[in-house]
Amino acid sequence: MKGNKDKKIIGYDMRTFNIKTPDKKIVPALQDKIDNLTKPKGSLGRLEELAVRIGTIQQSLSPVLRTPQNIVLQPTMVWLSKESAFLPRK
Repeated sequence: MKGNKDKKIIGYDMRTFNIKTPDKKIVPALQDKIDNLTKPKGSLGRLEELAVRIGTIQQSLSPVLRTPQNIVLQPTMVWLSKESAFLPRK
C-alpha cells in the first residue's frame, strides 16, 4: 500500500479519489457555443444538456469522449394499468 491512495479491505485493494465539484463558470460559454451552432436553438434536446454536462466536467468548450459506451436496459416486467395503451380494447 502506498500513502492514502490505496487501502486494503478484506482482501480487496480500494483506491480513494479526490473528486472535486466542477467549476460552473464555464456553463454560459458552453451554452453560448451550442446555441450558436448552425441549427435551431434547442433542437437537439437532451443531447444539448448532455454536452453542457460533459463540457462542465471536463472544463472544456470542446469536450471529447474517447471510448463512448451505450447501455440499454430492458425491463423484465411491464406494469399495465386500466388505461394502458398496451391492453386490448373491448
